[in-house]
Amino acid sequence: MMAPYSEAELPEKQKFLQRVWKNPALEHYVRLVLLVSTVNLGWLIYGITEGDWFASSNIDLTALSSMVIANFFVAIIVRQQYTINLLFWLATRAPVTWPLSIRWHLGKVYHHGGLHSGCAINGTLWFALFTGGLIYQYTHAAATISSTSLVATIAIIVLLIVMLAMAMPNIRKKFHNAFEATHRFAGWSVLILFWVQTVSIAQDTHPELGAWSLFSETPAFCFSQS
Repeated sequence: MMAPYSEAELPEKQKFLQRVWKNPALEHYVRLVLLVSTVNLGWLIYGITEGDWFASSNIDLTALSSMVIANFFVAIIVRQQYTINLLFWLATRAPVTWPLSIRWHLGKVYHHGGLHSGCAINGTLWFALFTGGLIYQYTHAAATISSTSLVATIAIIVLLIVMLAMAMPNIRKKFHNAFEATHRFAGWSVLILFWVQTVSIAQDTHPELGAWSLFSETPAFCFSQS
């Protein structure tokens, strides 16, 4: 015969931080987004304090573009099918003799999209800073910036903002087909504009380089093809 509920022994209440950490709002997907954002925030603090990326006389567009490239590279590569297969293969290699807590966390591998979203969001924020810096240098004649570079950059940031807006959970659920179309066609458009922008800015800053040198000596162009 079962004991009355009043006599049932309840488990000990978890500590406050443990309850907060296990809250659904802090699922593994969100934790990855926060982790990526924290790393990027650290780089931003370094750029402001030690890196001198935002001097009044000159804004370090090269450093900003490197942060854009790094974030978008991870955002793209983590959604590549071979990368996804590798992550799931590694997650399922754990022996059944391993502690359940470890295997439970490995079972959350499907939350890897947090890396994609986190890097895409932060990459867009870095590109917004890059766009602002480019406009500043263009208007103040602090560096040689062509109209082609400026127009391509503004077009990219507009498309990136549209893509982020369409990827918001509520909008994505309600207009999923539009989200897919936006991600597909705006994504290809951004890639083409990235090539145009990269080559144009390289020509602005190094007019003495030939076409082959621009392609081979511009890391941004090589990474954008991934």
